[in-house]
Amino acid sequence: WSRDMAYVLGLWYADGCIYGGKMFDITLHIKDKYILKRVAEKLDYQGNLYDYVDRQAARLNFSCVVIYNDIVALGGAERKSNIIVFPNVPKEFLADFIRGYFDGDGCVMNIKGKRINTAFTSGSKAFLMSLWKILKEEAGVEGGSYDASCLSIKFGKKDSLKIGDYMYKNNPELFLLRKKEKFSL
Repeated sequence: WSRDMAYVLGLWYADGCIYGGKMFDITLHIKDKYILKRVAEKLDYQGNLYDYVDRQAARLNFSCVVIYNDIVALGGAERKSNIIVFPNVPKEFLADFIRGYFDGDGCVMNIKGKRINTAFTSGSKAFLMSLWKILKEEAGVEGGSYDASCLSIKFGKKDSLKIGDYMYKNNPELFLLRKKEKFSL
């Protein structure tokens, strides 16, 4: 485990795919391609990054020599996002994993420079409930709500600021700048 690996795993949990249990990829909006380049550097990846102009997306494909059983198990017939459970991440890397997941399937809304709301989405309610519990225990979140119509957990200003402090507390190297900047009120 490392902080960077935990971030990459979180990002993959949000925006990644598995092909045949051997090929992994992460696809993001083309404007976020820079973070895929940073991930490639951290992984010492020598392959290509792919642009899908028609989808306005960028993709990083990689194969793994060592494949963990719990991740490979996600490659079944169901969509990964519907069946994921929160992985067993060491406590010292939880903020990094959560930041990676947030960069893929989280959002932060800064309303008129005075109010901030955050949300995490997932097709897996079990994943979201575990995430919410961890945010309460580790980030000091007090409120929040589950929205079944959006498959998300949502937080108001006070909790959103706590989440931001928690995710960026250790001056991480990997993060989406456009999301981090919105936590600065």
